[in-house]
Amino acid sequence: MASSAPPAILALIVYKISKITLTNSFTLLPMASSPFAFITILTTDTVNKTTSDEIAIGATNPCTASQNTSSMVNNNLEQQAQALFKEWFIDNPENICWSTGTFRELIQSTLNGDWGKETPTGNNIEKVYCIRGADIPEVKAGNKGKMPTRYILPKNLANKKLEAGDIVVEISGGSPTQSTGRCTAITQSLLDRYDSSMVCTNFCKAIKPKNGYSLFVYYYWQYLYEKSVFFSYENGTTGIKNLDFTGFIETEPIIVPPFDKVQAFDDYCKSIFNQVFANGKQSEQLTSLRDTLLPRLMFGELDVSNIDI
Repeated sequence: MASSAPPAILALIVYKISKITLTNSFTLLPMASSPFAFITILTTDTVNKTTSDEIAIGATNPCTASQNTSSMVNNNLEQQAQALFKEWFIDNPENICWSTGTFRELIQSTLNGDWGKETPTGNNIEKVYCIRGADIPEVKAGNKGKMPTRYILPKNLANKKLEAGDIVVEISGGSPTQSTGRCTAITQSLLDRYDSSMVCTNFCKAIKPKNGYSLFVYYYWQYLYEKSVFFSYENGTTGIKNLDFTGFIETEPIIVPPFDKVQAFDDYCKSIFNQVFANGKQSEQLTSLRDTLLPRLMFGELDVSNIDI
């Protein structure tokens, strides 16, 4: 289970370059508690302005460090949840008394993807963000990703709009060593970070699990992906592999525990799952903070001369 992070003060990186005059006042503010807070202050009295950009690029900064630490923290949380899933359902000796079935029994519906148009064209007027297979690792790690903006038909938005609890699966792509079938869950935290609705690309498909089964389906799917099961459900002769999605969800045998066991797992893992996306959002805020303040520091707009290092 995820533990609450100890209180910490998040400070900004400060480059003190003697040949640049810093004129405006600058105050370091305490930020929210974070499991990956940093204070990194670099000083130099020997560089000139012509090398300041090199320092800014080459120096260690807390936002990059925070992103790396956030990634490690989130990876650890993800491993905890996967280990818990395996312990509760796969390695549990009680599972011999449980029924077997397929994912089809646990899925309410599926959504096809859409790619639409690059700009508003004809009736393609609904602005959406389109999650691609390439975005799955970033989103899965709790990050916002870099989803492109597209314009689709209003009726398609009504039928394909992603909601919290959905699971996006890559059905086309992969490589000789990487199967199709990788997935990520859609959270409200992710949706709130975009100013328009979200759909998946037509190289992906979205799953809407039945009520209460979202995290169970997600982590079971992850478990089977790590076991390389999806290679057996691929076809394709043009260099792009395609997942036999229907064949997989209708024939791959899975354990179906009692619903109260599934619900307990969902309740237990929800805090872990939510923390992953909270960490990703905080990392994103740090990056934005760096990008806003570093240019002001470099061009002498912030006075850091009175900061006690």
